[in-house]
Amino acid sequence: MTFRPSLFPSTFLGGFECSTQRRRDGRRLDLIAGTRHDLMAVEDYRQLVEHGIKAARDGVRWHLI
Repeated sequence: MTFRPSLFPSTFLGGFECSTQRRRDGRRLDLIAGTRHDLMAVEDYRQLVEHGIKAARDGVRWHLI
């Protein structure tokens, strides 16, 4: 049997909602701001580590780029 290292350092992958869709009325929903991940990212990642989650996916706020 050949040992293959795991792609990710933990079994579970964390993630943060990052949708930025526009509603029918034209209002944009920015869920990174809505969940305060833009302000609380350091704390969010600390909590992942606290629960043994060592990998996460994050989003890009394309409407701000």
